[in-house]
Amino acid sequence: MIALSMSHAVTAKIAVMAPLSGSQIAIGTDVQQGAELALTQRQADFAKLGIELQLATLDDGGEAVRGVDQMAAALRDPAILGLVGPVNSGVTLKVAESVRATPLAIISPTSATDELTQQGWNYFSRIIAPNSAQSNVAAQYIASTLHVKRVYIVSDNQTFGNGLAKQLQVNLEVRKVEVVGFNGAAAATDPAALKFTLAQIVAAKPELVFYAGTHEDGAALLKSLRAAGLKTLFMGGQSLDTPAFIRLAQDDAAGVMYVSGYGPVASFSNRFRFVEQFQTAYKHPPQIRSVFAYDAMNVMLDAVENAFKASGRLPTRAELIPAVRKVNLTAFQAVTGPISLSANGERLSTPMFVIGVDSKTLLQNVLYVSRYHSPR
Repeated sequence: MIALSMSHAVTAKIAVMAPLSGSQIAIGTDVQQGAELALTQRQADFAKLGIELQLATLDDGGEAVRGVDQMAAALRDPAILGLVGPVNSGVTLKVAESVRATPLAIISPTSATDELTQQGWNYFSRIIAPNSAQSNVAAQYIASTLHVKRVYIVSDNQTFGNGLAKQLQVNLEVRKVEVVGFNGAAAATDPAALKFTLAQIVAAKPELVFYAGTHEDGAALLKSLRAAGLKTLFMGGQSLDTPAFIRLAQDDAAGVMYVSGYGPVASFSNRFRFVEQFQTAYKHPPQIRSVFAYDAMNVMLDAVENAFKASGRLPTRAELIPAVRKVNLTAFQAVTGPISLSANGERLSTPMFVIGVDSKTLLQNVLYVSRYHSPR
């Protein structure tokens, strides 16, 4: 390994893409800050190697077209070697597709749609469990713990929501749980679709409504259900795993359940040093997506460092791609537990949670924990 003198320092940039404007800004900020903290903490060590490490921040606004445009502009900077993000599955699909001809290493802390690791992209990886894991855990909990027999499924008609909703339907039917309705409604933006969905739910008389979609639309649907007098059990996917959902739903969030590959920050035994450092840097406690973004950035930076030490120079974008898949973070190194990646970019082992919102305090309670194991 050859360290470069600072007089001959080279610049390496890692980009982070997240919705830093628009309705999902809170989630985007969580991701940006987690990734930024990881990179900042390692700048001094990289400087000893003669590498000036920098963060490039890309705001996709939660929109695929904007994300593609941001990525195209970023690729014109030769110093940008890899990307942490995007956040939303729909944005990630389009951004990853857009770089297929001239790829760079991409690792998403949050994008869960199964399609992402089914494209044969050797440059895409993620550290969150896929939708199929969420749907399996949700169906198991609904059938075996709640003993519910009739479920109505609502999707927000977006990539993540549709994938989760369709897979849940299959998993419920395998467990002999009747899906009494399946509908799409962008609840926050389409009042007519919401009204139609509410009428269908009332007519179907489900024991549980499952919502697959964004937290803001989920809150809008929930509030409409409660305003209509429906006390039906309400469950959702991991998009509801954010304080922003409870802020929007307010008291109606009481008793809501959601399945998540994240879980509360407090569920990770290796969190203490990270939480202290995050609090010092940003003057507020971290949310769970900050933790996953922190780990994702450290995977990327380990890949850069390992490739540099092997050759004595910065890796090219093409050389960094296989280096990411070779990274192995131990349980001590990664806040969310050990991280190693399969041949198609899935994390080999991740915890899965069912979370309940306490009816009195609106705090998170862990109701069920399991583990997802990806095929190698």
